[in-house]
Amino acid sequence: MGYKKTWLGLGILFFLLIFTSLYFFFIFPSKKDLSSNLEDNFSSNLNNFSQEESSQLIAEVTQEDNQVNQELNIIVYTDKGFSPNILKIKVGEKVIFKNESSQPMWPASDVHPNHSVYSGTTLFEHCGTPLENSAFDACRGILPGDSWSFIFEKKGSWNFHDHLNPQYRGTIIVE
Repeated sequence: MGYKKTWLGLGILFFLLIFTSLYFFFIFPSKKDLSSNLEDNFSSNLNNFSQEESSQLIAEVTQEDNQVNQELNIIVYTDKGFSPNILKIKVGEKVIFKNESSQPMWPASDVHPNHSVYSGTTLFEHCGTPLENSAFDACRGILPGDSWSFIFEKKGSWNFHDHLNPQYRGTIIVE
């Protein structure tokens, strides 16, 4: 009798295992499928609009993203530079520089290459020293996907650049 119960229990367990496997393999959508479906739905919905309407919709979404970033004091660095490239904040607020580019970034106060405008010290005087936290200078390349932040304690209009690509510039206005 105990021998039959064991086989019956194993049979039920085997059946449940097979059923569950088939469910997840054939019925339950994968994350890739869900992501693909969302992209397809977005693309097909976007195709329902004219080229002008599509461009306007994309511009509105981009503008909303920029507005949210400004409210949170986030400056995003891409392969095209800093966005927003002008940000107004209050004294004591933190600005986060988020690297979404394909290469390292190094945000720093002007003037390139010594970064002395905000702190009055050059990168050779503040990087790697106790003065580093008071200088508007990352003092290193920030890898893609990472971020660096700085708290602005001085009023003024502070120009900055990417030390690794100095053609990319911006301004932080501290009121």
